[in-house]
Amino acid sequence: MNCYRNNCACTAIIAGIIAGVILGVLYAFGVVSTGIVFWAYLLIGVLGLLLAPIYSDISSRGNRGCFCGYRYLYFLATVGVVITAAVGLAVATVAPLAVVAIVLGLATLSVVAELITVICITNCLCGD
Repeated sequence: MNCYRNNCACTAIIAGIIAGVILGVLYAFGVVSTGIVFWAYLLIGVLGLLLAPIYSDISSRGNRGCFCGYRYLYFLATVGVVITAAVGLAVATVAPLAVVAIVLGLATLSVVAELITVICITNCLCGD
């Protein structure tokens, strides 16, 4: 996968929307439970925030600037994961089914975008 900045962003958003819609629909049909999903998403988001300085340091050593090209998408996705997972945990027990399904879809969009961005950063760093 030749992942330049625009290709990575497009791939992350499109795959995130597809995965979010699928998981939201599966939750609405009762196939997926949200308790463990939101906790796992929150863990992924916090780990993403904690690993960002490491990605930045590794990227700056090689003077390639891989992380710099993806930093906005990465931080937007990571902060989105943390916020939507926290909101999902807060409203999962009191909100109607449709609201929780929408929050789950948005959280899944953010998680997939973050993970694809990490893959793009890794491919960029290991490109040579």
